[in-house]
Amino acid sequence: MDPLIVRKTESAMMYGGAVVTFLSGVLSFFAGISLGNWGVIIGMVITLLGFYMKWREHRMKELEHKLLMEKTNAEIFEIKTRTVFMERAGLNNTPYHTPSPALEAMKDSTNEPTT
Repeated sequence: MDPLIVRKTESAMMYGGAVVTFLSGVLSFFAGISLGNWGVIIGMVITLLGFYMKWREHRMKELEHKLLMEKTNAEIFEIKTRTVFMERAGLNNTPYHTPSPALEAMKDSTNEPTT
């Protein structure tokens, strides 16, 4: 037989033996657990998943509340700003949006009578 083939076969058998040994150990561990123990393990996993889901839900609600508060504060600021500008416009008898000086100059030049 070819020595290269023998070496590859030995290597494959060695790795295969290691995998089988590991899997048999894992399976014997799980086979040794009784149904009562399985119930406890599954209960712990479900409890941990429940805690995680509640934590995530709480975190999402906090984030949603924070965004809502930022939006509300921005709307309140806009209303206050608009109110202040409207009060100033009422006190000075100036329009809410004052036209630029260039626009005023154009209006004045068009209102002059031509002779």
